[in-house]
Amino acid sequence: MSAVPPARIRSRKAVRFAGFSAVLMIALVWNAAVLRVVHSVLLSGGPWDLVDWSVFLVVLPFALAGLALIGLAIYLGVPLLNPRVTIEIDPPVAVLGEPIDVSWQFDGAVARIPRLIVRLEGREEVLAPKHTGRGPAMIAERRVFRRIGVIQSSSAEEISRGSTTLRIPRDSMPSFSGRGSRVAWYVCLYGGSDRWPHVRQELEFVVRPLPLLT
Repeated sequence: MSAVPPARIRSRKAVRFAGFSAVLMIALVWNAAVLRVVHSVLLSGGPWDLVDWSVFLVVLPFALAGLALIGLAIYLGVPLLNPRVTIEIDPPVAVLGEPIDVSWQFDGAVARIPRLIVRLEGREEVLAPKHTGRGPAMIAERRVFRRIGVIQSSSAEEISRGSTTLRIPRDSMPSFSGRGSRVAWYVCLYGGSDRWPHVRQELEFVVRPLPLLT
């Protein structure tokens, strides 16, 4: 559609794996240290009636933290089994009212995604002062001012690979970036699942205003 290469984004599984590996290693080391303490207390205490059980009250919070780390590792690890998705937009810079092509392709076990939603979102993002635990900070507040439905499907063929052509209405706001605020447009892909973590991917693209008539 355009001589300019399309905008493209692909799920970064390597980054997710790095986070999962780091949390898993911390969980293993943490729990090994807790088990070592518990084991040493049991060996040094002699008979069960001579064991200082108050030590376990001290160790209990650390054991619970270890279980929480294991849960976090599982939470981060399960999504790695999800298929990877690639999203493309052509042209990469859209114009209000002009057609753009949106396409997607999954690699992997697509059967784990029973339904797919692909849509455009226009968001207003504003930096607002907030008071946090560390003191005042600038937090980004986001408001979706427009949603444009692209496709909602439960067909395995359409979920695996598909494309569509759409237009952003002429009366929408174009992309804008100013001091402390911006208007941004995204292609949002959401793969819903009842038993597996959801697949979410977004690709930001630029929307230009209508050309001035001369």
